[in-house]
Amino acid sequence: MKMYHGKYSFAFIGGEYIYNMVKDITPIADSEYAFELYDPVTEFDNITDKPDSAVIVAYEGLNGNVCRKLSGMKKTYRVLCVTAERFMSLDNDLLASFDTFWIVTLDNADILLNQYFCQLCRQLVAEFERRIYKICLMTTIDSLPDMVWFKDLWGLHLILNDGFCKATGKTKEQASGRGHYYIWDMPEEEYAAGDYVCLESEQTVIDAGKTCLFDEKVKTKEGMRFFKTYKSPLYDEDGSLFGTCGVARDMTDLRTMSDELEVVLKSVPFGIIIRDTTGKTLSVNSEFIRYFPQCADMVGSDSGKWKQYAAFVRKLDSGEQEIRANGDPERIILYSESPITDVFGNDVGAVSVFKDITTERLYEKLAAENMNASLLPR
Repeated sequence: MKMYHGKYSFAFIGGEYIYNMVKDITPIADSEYAFELYDPVTEFDNITDKPDSAVIVAYEGLNGNVCRKLSGMKKTYRVLCVTAERFMSLDNDLLASFDTFWIVTLDNADILLNQYFCQLCRQLVAEFERRIYKICLMTTIDSLPDMVWFKDLWGLHLILNDGFCKATGKTKEQASGRGHYYIWDMPEEEYAAGDYVCLESEQTVIDAGKTCLFDEKVKTKEGMRFFKTYKSPLYDEDGSLFGTCGVARDMTDLRTMSDELEVVLKSVPFGIIIRDTTGKTLSVNSEFIRYFPQCADMVGSDSGKWKQYAAFVRKLDSGEQEIRANGDPERIILYSESPITDVFGNDVGAVSVFKDITTERLYEKLAAENMNASLLPR
């Protein structure tokens, strides 16, 4: 797999012979390498602590300032090149300043240094790719409004996105490594007494060995919410299961269902308006726009805008209203509005239905005229 282009830098301290041996080596294709030789006394403070870099210190370059500088480095990989005899004489405090050691002998230093350096480059490249993969993953899932999470087989949350944290009221640091009851502030007894299925669905996914879709009720900081949740098992390259992941979309609020509603509305032979509890238009279908072309841009605005282009005729016994749409051609429309409630019975909006009955009223008028004509004396 092609990966992002890496740039790696290497600082050599007190080891010109090491620098000369490895500076022309390019072990990893499609990568850039920078080599700098520093004096251990006068130039070492110029080295910055940064990822994708390494400091290779020869034994001859060791001094108190170098060790203090190295001990404070957290991003740079720290290497000490030393013979086996000298290595055995080093104290533990000094050894703690380094991440790894290149043990060499005078008779095969060139071969060992080549191998050590190639191994170091492969390690830096692997760490670079791992970091970039994580950045790509987190940037992607944090850009989603849905909840996204990754769990281990014990149900502990390992990776979470911002959407998950917003729903739970927990930071990533607080939720990482914690289970369901802590994250959702729910006692185990309350979970057992309710009709929640979050934990059970994890086992369903593991048993199925494939992605599954669930309808789940979750108690959040904002009250009870209803989610459409996709959960998948996570398999390693050898086929072993190591966890699960999930993506949950909050379907409680009507606004989050607009994409799904669009598919349905396109197939309905009536004019439709979907609004929220504030009167804001969430969706209209093409049939409604055919009746009221002046309202083609009504989504996001007042759902009653169409009334400017219609006249009330009468109210039927059924509760429906007969209106006249002032378009070309003029239409007689049967209008009704019904509330929309979520799975918990809460009012989340309303649906307005517009049925064109122009033809029906025309036939009724013709039938009435024919009836009257038949009653006239001949």
